[in-house]
Amino acid sequence: MNLPYTQGIREVVLLPGVPCTALDAPVGTTATVMVSYVRLEPSPSGVITIQTTPVYSSSRMDLLPVGAEDSATTAIVPGGGSLVLTASSNGPTHVSVKFLLEPNPGAWRCDGCRTINPGSRVSCPACDTSARSGKDG
Repeated sequence: MNLPYTQGIREVVLLPGVPCTALDAPVGTTATVMVSYVRLEPSPSGVITIQTTPVYSSSRMDLLPVGAEDSATTAIVPGGGSLVLTASSNGPTHVSVKFLLEPNPGAWRCDGCRTINPGSRVSCPACDTSARSGKDG
């Protein structure tokens, strides 16, 4: 079964010190995410902390300086994880989250509930549908 790539852009408003889940990556996928600024109100200073949750051994925490309009950083979010953004600033910070969500090799979509599952699963944990019905062949 060919699983489609999903791409898009989300605008997120970060309030000072309040963690915000900007994107979830389902199990069986990997998301490549670029975070950059849209606009700043009124023009706060500080940093944006970019982190995957749970923290994977291959992930790191990035800091993006608030106020640098052309700044951007990229993060990889493994399946089953989330991209969490937190701003340390004086006011709301508007950011753009561009993402490409792609299936991992061997991943399959359940015919019963449409959940994306890794190739190693023999049945869907969400509805117990057999993997065989969700794969070509």
